[in-house]
Amino acid sequence: MRSIEARILIPFLIIIIVSLAVLGFTSYYGSYKIFKSLVYKLPDYNENIYTGIITSKLLELQKYTILVAIIAIIAASQLTFFFTYSIVRPIKKLSIACERVAKGDFDVKVEYKRKDEIGTLKDAFNTMVLKLKEYIEHLEKINRLTLIGEMSASLAHEIRNPLQGIKSCLQVIESNLKGEDEVHRELFSLIYMEINRIDKIIKDMLNYARPSEPKFEAVYVKNVIDELLPFIKPLLKKKRIRLNIDVGKNLKVSVDKTHLKQIFINIISNSIKACRENDLISIRAQKCEGEVAIILEDTGMGISKENLDKIFTPFFSTFTEGSGLGLCVVQTLVHKNNGRICIESEENKGTKVHIFLPCA
Repeated sequence: MRSIEARILIPFLIIIIVSLAVLGFTSYYGSYKIFKSLVYKLPDYNENIYTGIITSKLLELQKYTILVAIIAIIAASQLTFFFTYSIVRPIKKLSIACERVAKGDFDVKVEYKRKDEIGTLKDAFNTMVLKLKEYIEHLEKINRLTLIGEMSASLAHEIRNPLQGIKSCLQVIESNLKGEDEVHRELFSLIYMEINRIDKIIKDMLNYARPSEPKFEAVYVKNVIDELLPFIKPLLKKKRIRLNIDVGKNLKVSVDKTHLKQIFINIISNSIKACRENDLISIRAQKCEGEVAIILEDTGMGISKENLDKIFTPFFSTFTEGSGLGLCVVQTLVHKNNGRICIESEENKGTKVHIFLPCA
């Protein structure tokens, strides 16, 4: 198979040589005809004398024609080589870059300054590699999360059944104990509390690994928040955290109501953990372009820049007490309900959670 240089260079040279040959022949033959016509018009015509003159002049003209043709061929060849090189060199760079991408090197970038079609091709290639790298990283993340989810579901089922058995046995033992020993009551209370905490972690694992399919209905956002207030207020009062709610009564979203409650509980629980005394938690909502934007904001400790990219990673938590699955569950449920979520945070200044859900 011929190289691209040969495919471009050989046709160019053939065309140039043929063109110059035709030009030389035409020039020589035309000059001969002109001289001959002039000779016949001269007085005292002598064929032998004028034939010698014409022949010498034509030979001299032929020399100049050949010289000009040689110079033209050299110049054309140089231009052809330069033109071919200017096309082939960036294409070879692109070919090498493609081989590196094929081997898994997604940090490759083709660099050359061109404003023509080859430059456009270079820009398209660099953009493609960048998007491909993002896609591969996203795909790897999905595979990891899928594997973690499957493992979590299996572990959760294996742990939950014996845990319920342990709790039942403890309840039987507690009922058979005579008297009201304060130490025993405290011990059993602590054991039940730890069992409930483990049970909550297992529920989070199951919600993350195998979330239930949503049953969509028109839900008033304000009503859902009001239903959760009795569970939230004792925690707020304990840490003296202020709560501000600015949600219109008529804002409706098309979601699974149970999922929306879980989303609010997990986010508000995280905010309460992150808040200090006299901090503020605010909940706002507004309608925009076919969606309802719900903003949950707190003035707590915030999240550092290095941890902000990890908040949706399973089992990652900035709190000492936590499974690291709360926000993972939130993200999964939001996506299940055709919504979007993004989080902004600054260390020691607070966190803002944006949730976008479709209007009812």
